[in-house]
Amino acid sequence: MNTMQYASVFMTELDKQLVEKSTTGWMEDNAAQVQYNGGAEVKIPKMTMSGLGDYDRNSGFAQGAVAVTYETRTLTQDRGRTFQLDAMDVDETNFAATAGAVMREFQSTKVIPEIDAYRYSKIYELAEAAGKTVSSGASGKSYCARLFRRRKRLLSSPSNAQRNHNISENQTSCLIS
Repeated sequence: MNTMQYASVFMTELDKQLVEKSTTGWMEDNAAQVQYNGGAEVKIPKMTMSGLGDYDRNSGFAQGAVAVTYETRTLTQDRGRTFQLDAMDVDETNFAATAGAVMREFQSTKVIPEIDAYRYSKIYELAEAAGKTVSSGASGKSYCARLFRRRKRLLSSPSNAQRNHNISENQTSCLIS
């Protein structure tokens, strides 16, 4: 008799799918450092340290210091969806509508594009606030700003998540260092 924890298996596979199919999946590596203890807040570690110092043949390397503090951020998104699948639905669709298949398709076509769109729009929003975007044209309105406003409109319509994904990919070219 199997004793697998099926929810854990599903979550592991969905997390793997998110990293592999998302254009922002590389950001997931940093998520392990974030502390979440429930509620609407997370704590993000911030590290400061001494810079390079001169090496001395007698005393060796210059002594440095490291400080780790935590920045508290409020979570701003609480999104989800529930689906009701009856055993007969699975049977009548010749096992096409299994919970795993529905979750995989939903994640691939709805969740991942929306996560990417949100992340890119947030990066752009922060870059714009810091004055790190490129403006073009006589009116001073940037291509990126138009994309950002369009993405905000589209994101409010969940049926357009895939289009949001495509638009947000273009926003990365609007950022400057």
